[in-house]
Amino acid sequence: MKLPVELLAQAEAAYPIGADDVTALRQRNAAASARELDGAVHFERRRAMLSATARESADLAFERYIGTNDLLPSNYLLSGYLHARSVGRVRYLDKTTRRAAYATGFMVTPELMLTNHHVFPVATAAEFAAFADDAAIEFGYEYDVLGRRLEPVAHALDPETFLHTYAALDLALVAVKPRDVSGQRRLSDQGYLVLDGTLGKAGAGDYATIVQHPDGREKQVALRNNQIVDNSLPDALIYQSDTAPGSSGAAVFNNEWQVIALHSAGVAKKDAAGNYLDRDGQPVPVENGRVDESRVVWISNRGFRVSAIVGYLLSPASGVDRHPLIQTLRSPAYTNARPFTAASLPVLAAQELGLAAAAPAAAPNPAPACLLYTSPSPRDS
Repeated sequence: MKLPVELLAQAEAAYPIGADDVTALRQRNAAASARELDGAVHFERRRAMLSATARESADLAFERYIGTNDLLPSNYLLSGYLHARSVGRVRYLDKTTRRAAYATGFMVTPELMLTNHHVFPVATAAEFAAFADDAAIEFGYEYDVLGRRLEPVAHALDPETFLHTYAALDLALVAVKPRDVSGQRRLSDQGYLVLDGTLGKAGAGDYATIVQHPDGREKQVALRNNQIVDNSLPDALIYQSDTAPGSSGAAVFNNEWQVIALHSAGVAKKDAAGNYLDRDGQPVPVENGRVDESRVVWISNRGFRVSAIVGYLLSPASGVDRHPLIQTLRSPAYTNARPFTAASLPVLAAQELGLAAAAPAAAPNPAPACLLYTSPSPRDS
């Protein structure tokens, strides 16, 4: 993905910070208490959020927040797998460059996908058609448990039904076709991730998890070196993370697998002359006002808060707050506590597991089931 240098300049102006500053923030976070870092009001918001959402003992989740317990419950792994199903690879043909472009996006309602404005820097469906061709989100572009790359399921984007972009929060919200390009798979099979506008989902010193398709490659997860170093900005979170290059539009999660931010772009490393630098210290060329995201080195990362995104979308300023597809965000059923449905895990033959083939059974047991967030869509037919 080619990042506009204007976006990088805006990120640097909003949060001018160097590598030494990030180190100092991490040292501060290690030395101070959660209450000192977040303030008494947010501290209590975080406690209340954990009590309401933790899929474990709320006391254990709170201990992790205040820094006395680094352990995670074992269901963290399965929950992460299920939530990651709603994250996909965005791909399209950029008509301005005649090259394939890739990013990350994720479903946030049964019909709508969220990614970055700089991925689709347009305002109308007509501009979208002039900018991108064959735009789709591909789910399941990843490896299975045996390391085999799966065949992705592609759903075409549908800007004619809904499209809204907002540069200030670097967001693009676009409808997705309810059937895949083959007509065989339903979009509802992927589920969606809830955008909870309530404050209290993250604190300074917490760790983020980012699900992404870096540089258009198979789905990957950033689990390490991803501390939230600054929680003080009203619209954004600042974090260090091993987000690989090309992760525009990725979902940023907390330990409870709530989406806390939309990954955008942070402060990039530059030399004294103002050139963006790669990992070898070489200047990254700027072409047509854009720089290759896959080569940029990040000093810090920035994600726009879900609370800011929801607040904007539901405000008259957005111009879409009364749209039926946005009204979903107001529904009492739009919650992380919504019902689960069963989805079968893949069945692996004994030979694939390195086991001797078993004698045929008269009545084989059904495949084990896992739980997947889904919700029927009025467009899913």
